[in-house]
Amino acid sequence: MKKGLISSLIKWFVGIAWPMILKFFTRVLGEVLEWAMRKVEEFLNNRDYEEAKKANLRADMEEIKAGEAKTTKEADKHKAYAEVWREVAENSQNKNKKLKEQLNVLEMQIKTRVTETVMQTVAEDVFDFKPDEENPESSSISLIHKEKYLMLSDD
Repeated sequence: MKKGLISSLIKWFVGIAWPMILKFFTRVLGEVLEWAMRKVEEFLNNRDYEEAKKANLRADMEEIKAGEAKTTKEADKHKAYAEVWREVAENSQNKNKKLKEQLNVLEMQIKTRVTETVMQTVAEDVFDFKPDEENPESSSISLIHKEKYLMLSDD
């Protein structure tokens, strides 16, 4: 290889390629986070809908029983149960609205943290650069991943 090729490659990688890679990873991680949060939100929406549907159904059944009651006391009892089931449905929806708001705040916090962490990662955190300006032919780039070791050099 030509003398200094690895040194030039290191400068190009650190100066041009690495910032682009960081932006790419930030975008991808952001998209994955958004997808995951939408799935959680979808789950909560389905759960909210089912809980409210069941509670409203029970309230409807109690109102029917109130209409079929033989005494005023029995009718009042079923009307009270219906009112409680309507409150259960409403409380479930309100509780989950608050949870969704908290999840949205958490999503923004996670995105900010991921972006900060990724953008603070320098190439040297991943690669072991050994540029040698005085002796360019001995420059090298190493990528260490557990027991695997990949080395490019001008030798």
